[in-house]
Amino acid sequence: MDHVLDVGRRSQPVTQDDKPPYALFNKVGMLGLALPILVNYPSNHTFRNQGLGMLWDSTTSNWEDPFTNEHEYCT
Repeated sequence: MDHVLDVGRRSQPVTQDDKPPYALFNKVGMLGLALPILVNYPSNHTFRNQGLGMLWDSTTSNWEDPFTNEHEYCT
């Protein structure tokens, strides 16, 4: 998925294989193919505290939420 992210942004390494009932795209040792789906509920950590949906932005040197255009291609 990194090839569709904005310049200076990269995904996190895959640390565990995707498991059902989720789509089985990401596998350890391979580049990530999809971000976690956009979900919003109180205990969801996907898009905060360096959760799996956060992207490294080299221009700000921080983990950041994906931009809208990045979500369109990576989910």
